[in-house]
Amino acid sequence: MKNIITKYINGRIISNSSWGISSSIIQNILYSGFFIIVARKYETTEFSSYIISNNIYGLMLSFSAMGLGQWFIRSLMKDNEIENRVTIAKFFKMQLILGLIFYLVNVTLSALLYRNETIIILSSILGINIIFDNLIYVIKHINIKNFEQKKTFAINISDAILKFTLAILIFTIKIPLIAMALSIIFMRFISLNMFIKYGTSNHITIKQIINQNIRYLEIKNIIINNYSFVIIGSISVFFWSLGGIIVSIFYSYNDVSNYEIAFKLFSIAEIIPVIVSSSIFPMLIKLDKENYYKKIQLYKNAFIVYSIYGLLSYTFMLSYSKDIIPFAFGINFGESVKMSEDMFLTMVVFPSGLLQANMLISMNHEKLDMKLNIISLTVNLVLSMLGTILIGKVFVINSSIFIAFLVFHILQNIYLVRFNVLSIFEVMKNYGVLISIVISFEYINNVFDSKLLFFYYWIAIIIAVGSIIFIKQKIKLVSNKNLDNKRTEMIKY
Repeated sequence: MKNIITKYINGRIISNSSWGISSSIIQNILYSGFFIIVARKYETTEFSSYIISNNIYGLMLSFSAMGLGQWFIRSLMKDNEIENRVTIAKFFKMQLILGLIFYLVNVTLSALLYRNETIIILSSILGINIIFDNLIYVIKHINIKNFEQKKTFAINISDAILKFTLAILIFTIKIPLIAMALSIIFMRFISLNMFIKYGTSNHITIKQIINQNIRYLEIKNIIINNYSFVIIGSISVFFWSLGGIIVSIFYSYNDVSNYEIAFKLFSIAEIIPVIVSSSIFPMLIKLDKENYYKKIQLYKNAFIVYSIYGLLSYTFMLSYSKDIIPFAFGINFGESVKMSEDMFLTMVVFPSGLLQANMLISMNHEKLDMKLNIISLTVNLVLSMLGTILIGKVFVINSSIFIAFLVFHILQNIYLVRFNVLSIFEVMKNYGVLISIVISFEYINNVFDSKLLFFYYWIAIIIAVGSIIFIKQKIKLVSNKNLDNKRTEMIKY
């Protein structure tokens, strides 16, 4: 029975995650193509205005959905189809209302923070995405619950193709920045309709969403009763938007452009653990009731994979950022190289931190996760502002993000030890491995300037780990053989 459960779990995770990872690779290639062309084709001030407007929109988007996706999935984990249909319809209408409210906040905030007319106009146009994204947010979480993310990924690829088509047009004929923003909104509207038609199998229309009745009191009660999810969801996105906002207010246009390029590369790297987590989270909830031992094993196995991915991302960027960035974006963005290296240090703990957050929430400790998120955000904000005031260099933003996320990660581990998910020895061993690999690679990278160092280093790691596993297996076999011999002798005796 255990083997059947394990195969089922692994099959679901691999199936949904493989769809997500493969589609995200295609998406990121296309989105990156768009980003690179925009960075190359527009002047620094124009590109920075577009980036700032995008950051404000992203900031508002972090609040607009109210982080209720995980609550929504939990609510749909019932067998009552009628109740689920009502929940879905009401959640659609609620997200539409919230999208409209935060669109207005988006426009107001851009006018208050910036006196630049171009930024205000772009924010007014790009902010419309908040409404569209809120509706798409509902459909994405329905597909997560039903393990049908392949629908989401297929539509996302279509959206990326549309955006890349616009990039080709910009590359051929440089169109005005405002016209580009309007084109982006038009394409997102097409994507929204694809999501509604195919993502929900034609079970709902925009007209039905608008006509759905939901009282103000219901919205208020849902938000209040699930305030921890609201705060967690808002903080998690705000945490990553904060750096861009601070850079856009206190630093130069060149710094804005360089920082955004570094963050774009970081976003590409972080999307894979985010996608895998969207498949693992429902499994953690399911196993919490069915097989708690399997749940812990799933978490520990995933932790190893997540940590390896984080280390690979950091060491790869440390090895090749100085080649990738000038080649892709041009020599004008050379400062992005150091920013990328600093930012990618956070990848060492980000994937496993995301997994640990899902683990805590699946154990019904969302309020604890909320508190840890608040602590992490506070550390990030305080350090970023102090660093900006006292030092005035962009590296303090990336250092603040890393320290804040490391604090978040350590606090998670403390509670996971308390909840008997991990032992203190396991936690110390995990940090020991991470620190050893980071320090040893940085040292070797400074001593040997080789393009193949990344591959040599990881081949050596694979050989070392493989040898340890082989020796352990041999010792185990010898021990078992000796034990069997003793048992045979005792039986004879």
